[in-house]
Amino acid sequence: MAGKTQMAKAGRLRALHAGCMLILPNAWDAGSAALIALAGAKAIATTSGGVAWSLGRPDGQRLTREEMIAQVARIVAAVTVPVTADIEGGYGPSPEDVAATVEAVIAAGAAGVNIEDSRAPGGPLFDPADQATRIQAARTASASAGLPGLFINDPGGLHTRHARGNRAAHHGHLRRARSSPGLRHHKQPVHSLTGATHAGCSSGPGYRPVRRVTSARDRGETTMKLTSHLPSADRERVEGRLHSNLIAWLTTVRPDGQPVTVPVWFLLRDDETILLYSRPEKDKLRNIAANPKVSFALDVTDIGRNIVRLEGTARRAHDEPPANQHPAYLVKYTERMAAMFGTPEQFAALFSAALIITPTKLHT
Repeated sequence: MAGKTQMAKAGRLRALHAGCMLILPNAWDAGSAALIALAGAKAIATTSGGVAWSLGRPDGQRLTREEMIAQVARIVAAVTVPVTADIEGGYGPSPEDVAATVEAVIAAGAAGVNIEDSRAPGGPLFDPADQATRIQAARTASASAGLPGLFINDPGGLHTRHARGNRAAHHGHLRRARSSPGLRHHKQPVHSLTGATHAGCSSGPGYRPVRRVTSARDRGETTMKLTSHLPSADRERVEGRLHSNLIAWLTTVRPDGQPVTVPVWFLLRDDETILLYSRPEKDKLRNIAANPKVSFALDVTDIGRNIVRLEGTARRAHDEPPANQHPAYLVKYTERMAAMFGTPEQFAALFSAALIITPTKLHT
């Protein structure tokens, strides 16, 4: 059965898919996975072709279920980020075959799977109704294995090979399976995925990866007014810490004038405000209601360098979604939620009060 860490990784993978664009570097063994993780990937996908070639086999579902699962297990064990496994066509045509593969891949530690809709090698596609049944079998198997949030990806091969056929019928057959949580079905043919908002990247002979630049930050440009007065090197350092640090210190003022500082988890948002969640009974909420002025500081090094401190105002935000429904917050804190509170849902039930800090001044 899946444990809390694996459930947290599945939630993190699902949250990553909810963002603007997800690039999944492909690993074929433990060594490549470790290098990809070291380079900063937030999640990793296995490549069935790469795994086959590394074992001296041609691509095209020529591996056995046991061979693929063993390699997935090695890859999962080598990294701490979520791993989604390419299980080709499920290693058998029947729903029972797919269910057995999904159960095995969950036992290996994967947080997601990619299920093809073709009969390999080079065979015909599954009938849309049959493929929907196979996907539903995967979903049922994942729930039985204790991982109902397993992210299931249907790569959409049907659309590339039935591009001139009846897509509406295919959509109808998959609607039931697609309604399950954590299922992604690419509606676009592969040739249009370079413009899609959710895309995994594969590799192979002649493949040229495409990455769409989505913001000025992606281009290396600052979009923060608060840091615009800083030299370039300092600006990059400060913005990097505001995005990546996990703990900050929030100072509020009690009604008697005494400052009170507490550690908080936080998320810097695109509009340069800061989101955090609090237990509703905490004193800082009462302090902010009486006096909205706050100070917000990041941890410093042991010799006092890299100080980042913000001044601003805070308010209770009743219109924010709960923490377990906020994709960017989940991406940042799912693993910690699982380690300290069990699940994101349990964290959200405890920390149900959202706060928004609007910075007005930055000190470094």
